[in-house]
Amino acid sequence: MSNTAPPTPRNLHLNTFTRRTSRVTLTLPAATTEELRKQGIEAPAEVHFLFCECNYRERQAFEKGQSEVGHGDPSAWVAGLLMSRAETGTDPRVVQELVYDMSPSTVAVMLTGYLQGELPDQDQVATVLANTSRQLTDVLLQELAR
Repeated sequence: MSNTAPPTPRNLHLNTFTRRTSRVTLTLPAATTEELRKQGIEAPAEVHFLFCECNYRERQAFEKGQSEVGHGDPSAWVAGLLMSRAETGTDPRVVQELVYDMSPSTVAVMLTGYLQGELPDQDQVATVLANTSRQLTDVLLQELAR
């Protein structure tokens, strides 16, 4: 029989509502600035986002929205997600036009930032997207050859 006392519980206090944020600044491309000008909207030079890791509720909403978008135009959904991380005072029309001018790899990087709170390496994302596209093309060609 051991005389060792049971371990005493430690009081741990976690602040579950404070999330680490990463500030991301995107410079508006000329095409976005021009489109906003045509609409009579003064375009800022930059848009700032404060990314933090999604909580469970946000992740559920993300997954639901992702499944509902399906094969349709996801730009409004993406813009809505990014607006939730945009600095206060950001015009939603600016974010919408910015999304229209994003490449698929930039959208993937920004959505990763939305989910994880920090941006992945954009070159790695572009490589993964290119490889996935090639693989899908190969599969489609194989199916067509049958």
